Amino acid sequence: MSEIKGEMTMRWFGITGGLGCGKTTVAKMLVQRGFPVLDADKISQEVVERGSPGLHQIVKEFGAEVLDSEGELNRLKMAQIVFKDSEWLKKLESIIHPLVQQAVNEKRRWLEAQGTEIAFYDVPLLFEKNLEKQFDGVVVVTCSEEQQIERIRARSHWGKSEIQERLNAQLPLREKVKRATFVLKNDSDLTSLEKQLEILLVELREHSILDGP
Repeated sequence: MSEIKGEMTMRWFGITGGLGCGKTTVAKMLVQRGFPVLDADKISQEVVERGSPGLHQIVKEFGAEVLDSEGELNRLKMAQIVFKDSEWLKKLESIIHPLVQQAVNEKRRWLEAQGTEIAFYDVPLLFEKNLEKQFDGVVVVTCSEEQQIERIRARSHWGKSEIQERLNAQLPLREKVKRATFVLKNDSDLTSLEKQLEILLVELREHSILDGP
């Protein structure tokens, strides 16, 4: 932790990248090494759970047809709507993102109160939503576009057009790399990725101890 005006402050790093690049894999590696990692996707699910104010707002905007038989958000139906219409996507994001940010801020304050030195936030749309200024640094996980598509296909039932729609909804990976503080290349095996991560953690620890924000 670094010291500001006599107070200790937690170092806060963002993790992002493109679909299929391996953000989740990196996050798991960090957790295994004892680092707290907040997950934007998980939190975005929590804020629209059944009975939540977030889900109520979504139903008000999109109608009850976005609910399943159990009263939960039908995520497949929701995705089919918003990824075909940018205005609907913006409307959904205007509901969810403020709720997610509020939840993240609360979790971040709790971690800092526990004396946590370094924490991470795994957030796919970090650059798209101009969140980089809230971090001490941003880690971008990369791979080739061919690897992205292959990995997405392997883990989902999306067709080529669906994959392309989702890739198009994100900032191009090359732009994310340009704006990154640190880059992890996930274009080989897990051993290679872990070696890069260990080097990164040494840099982050040294930065945390020696430098101010």
